[in-house]
Amino acid sequence: MRSISFYLVVFVGFISLVSCDKEEPSPDPRDRGTITEQDVRRCACCGGLFIEINEETYRIMQFSESMNVDLNVDLPIDVFIEWVPQEDACLGDEINVISIELAQ
Repeated sequence: MRSISFYLVVFVGFISLVSCDKEEPSPDPRDRGTITEQDVRRCACCGGLFIEINEETYRIMQFSESMNVDLNVDLPIDVFIEWVPQEDACLGDEINVISIELAQ
């Protein structure tokens, strides 16, 4: 009887170790994108920068002053960007940038 208790304790211990949930790292809220070119069209809703994210093309109209983004580089450039669609977008392709960082 004693050996059955021992094996039962070992079995329960093994099951408890195997069934533990390991925390997975939280997904990065940023997407990888490529700023391809400036929008040089002349219309009321034009301007900004074209950016490709997940095979879709959007436009960044402006950056927050607190972001301190230096885009004095040759385009295209790869970036990591956290963004949301712009509410009441004029052409429907404008986005608001929450954070952006040059990809290395």
